[in-house]
Amino acid sequence: QCETILEMLKNTVVKHMENFNQLFFTRVKNELYVFVNNDLTYNFVRFYNSLIKDIELLAEDLRASSIVIGNHPVFYIYKFDINRFFEVPPEELNEMINIIKEESKTKFKELAPPLVMVDVSERKLELWEKAKANLELKDIVLKKVKNKDVDLFIQWIYDKNLKNRFFEVLARIKQGDTYIPAYKFINILQRENAMTLLDIAVISKVLENIDKIKAITHELYLNIYPPSLENDEVVGLLKELIKTLSQNEVMLNLELTEYAITANKELFENDMKDHLFYLALDDFGTGYTNYELIGELSESGLIKTIKIDGAIVKKILDSQVYMSMVESITMFCKRNKLRVIYEFVDSNQILEALTKIATSIYFPKEFMFFQGFYLHKPNALEEEYKKLTASLPRDTNMPSSQQNPKDESVKV
Repeated sequence: QCETILEMLKNTVVKHMENFNQLFFTRVKNELYVFVNNDLTYNFVRFYNSLIKDIELLAEDLRASSIVIGNHPVFYIYKFDINRFFEVPPEELNEMINIIKEESKTKFKELAPPLVMVDVSERKLELWEKAKANLELKDIVLKKVKNKDVDLFIQWIYDKNLKNRFFEVLARIKQGDTYIPAYKFINILQRENAMTLLDIAVISKVLENIDKIKAITHELYLNIYPPSLENDEVVGLLKELIKTLSQNEVMLNLELTEYAITANKELFENDMKDHLFYLALDDFGTGYTNYELIGELSESGLIKTIKIDGAIVKKILDSQVYMSMVESITMFCKRNKLRVIYEFVDSNQILEALTKIATSIYFPKEFMFFQGFYLHKPNALEEEYKKLTASLPRDTNMPSSQQNPKDESVKV
């Protein structure tokens, strides 16, 4: 029903485009972004108010009780002075629009009212400079990823005694002497549909660094962007990685969402049955959560880990609802003998709360693991290799678990 209303909304706005001398229009999920010249904004608001009345009547007719705050269609109306923006090239103007939309998402998130008015008439120079910088950054990121010029970082995952046991492989892209924040280059790659190129670059780098990896761990986690599994080059590289890691006695845990596993379950079936690698359910508890699939994979021994999404974990201190969600998932893991990794452990308070949950249901400590900035901030593989191999006995290459330096301040 919400989809029906949104389509009606979209069609009606498109129909009235010429009437409002509209500059831009786009729809993202349940949000409609409209950019209107200043002198016509009032007329558009009158039109919007009239349209909303029709929407409410339609919602009532459809008994669409889900059309409430948080799930209603949202209009973001931006007031432009068109004359000020004529000289801006189309690509840069489009990037300015993206900047404004991202600002709105950050400001309002799920709390946006049905109608949001934003005046950007006086922000031309500021937005233009930001747009130019963003486009320059986009060119750098795309070039680096296409050339597989990325650095491997790792984030250690800790057991109940706060000793590092294995790590997740991450990617970082360098700009000059500094690294581009991960969220920035990920946003760029997602918008440009280039995440598959990043997966190709990362897997290739892991293959190049097998000797360093096996020297410091016997197990690693690797996240794959779901659409990449439809790419022949990615699948080929993954099969090579699975074989190479197995030959070097390093276990691979492939992090995928439930939806990605459902859509690609047969892709590596033989390798999974031979236990050359395991699946790890990533971002569990949000989005597409399928307990039936987990049960099937667990019974066949193809899945070893559930990673509870950080968006849930970080809210447990302030919400009994989220606390209960974590308890429920932890209990499910206990009954199915699954390893649980709590993501986003960014404070001692969160660590203590998670430990209390696991202890209260007698969760086996050998299946309990923590990951987050409080325990370890991602660091270059090269740096971790130098640091850890320097402390190993000269007659062995076996990885050794390291005590977290925060041990003394953490009560477990």
